[in-house]
Amino acid sequence: MIKSIFYTRFHPEKGPTVLHQVPEGSIIPCPPSPTAQTPLFDFSAISDFIIPRREFCDRLVTVCASHHRVIGYPVCIHAPQRYERIEFIFNFAIVLDEAADFSGYLSVVRKLAVLFRNLEEQGGFLSREEEMEGLIVAGQEG
Repeated sequence: MIKSIFYTRFHPEKGPTVLHQVPEGSIIPCPPSPTAQTPLFDFSAISDFIIPRREFCDRLVTVCASHHRVIGYPVCIHAPQRYERIEFIFNFAIVLDEAADFSGYLSVVRKLAVLFRNLEEQGGFLSREEEMEGLIVAGQEG
């Protein structure tokens, strides 16, 4: 069973950043709210695997932390004319119990990555999000 799903990217100034997480507080702490929970693991301990160097992008990545398995497919789009740091690196990942059978989720994570890569390449769907007025990212009050 899926415990959490989250979207993270490499921010040029902040490094690996979680922008969205469901449920609230499952990856990074959130301000007190009735629906927030305690993080399932320490994101900073695995962030180098979730948002890796370019050589490890565009392939499935699984990481185990605190009895949970994180499955992602980090994507790196190289476009010097479009991005401040020459490339845009992001990942949508799911979190399962470490002992759960995860084979059925691998193709879903891969397809999600391909879909969002295409949306970003066609119109900046992900990179433009942070420019939106009133955007509240994971861990902020809203």
